[in-house]
Amino acid sequence: MKKLKLLITTLLLVGISMNVSARGFGRKKGGGGLGQIVKILIAMQAKQALMETELGKELIEAVNQTQNQLKQIEMEMTNMLDLSRELTTGQLMKIQQDYQELMAIQNQFKDTISSFKNFEKTFKNTYADFKNLEGLTADEYIRKADDLLSATKDITKSSFAMAGLGDPSRLANDSQRITELMKVANTAEGQKAVLQAGVNMAAEQTKVLLELRTLLASSLKTQNAEEMRKIQNEKADLEHEKAVMTYKPSKEYKKPDLLNGRKW
Repeated sequence: MKKLKLLITTLLLVGISMNVSARGFGRKKGGGGLGQIVKILIAMQAKQALMETELGKELIEAVNQTQNQLKQIEMEMTNMLDLSRELTTGQLMKIQQDYQELMAIQNQFKDTISSFKNFEKTFKNTYADFKNLEGLTADEYIRKADDLLSATKDITKSSFAMAGLGDPSRLANDSQRITELMKVANTAEGQKAVLQAGVNMAAEQTKVLLELRTLLASSLKTQNAEEMRKIQNEKADLEHEKAVMTYKPSKEYKKPDLLNGRKW
């Protein structure tokens, strides 16, 4: 896990300094927090460094940044839902901007989970017999990550259904999906549907994000524990070897005189 140490060190030093905008909770357009996680995991996979406590905190902070971003979007859309009038042009533009951020986060989930799976595969190849404190193998972590990936796909589908748009996969890209959403928002009733869909999407993304945070924290913590165990064993072996190499007899060895005192 020495390798894991340099791994997270490099990832976090390279990517965790986040430049955030002044808007809202310091949101960075495009799911900045998840983007940092991807950088961290890629670096971890490449360097295979040992997890460090402070670096681990920074990794979780990247998740928390995205969580704050989602909370802000959910709050904004909820507040607009409570209005008893049609939305202004500025508010409609705000909805479009929020959906752009939600779509960016959705896409980052895929990259983040893919990077996490690659990290687990690399660790598995290095420590074939590894199981964490809960008895989970790297393959089981990968299966959990796949479950999360499936959940993220369902989020977009269910949210678009709430807005009356059906399966979003029929549209070629996110730009087209957002365009269709904004067409629905031309009426007061449509605005309510689009806002409710956005609130649902932000809330469901937050759930997946928290599960991802638990998965990341558990994996890194237990892998670190395994690596520390290995390091302690190596240290004990080195100490034993050192003790053997520096052993000195208590008295100088003397060759016995077989003739001394012998009577013939």
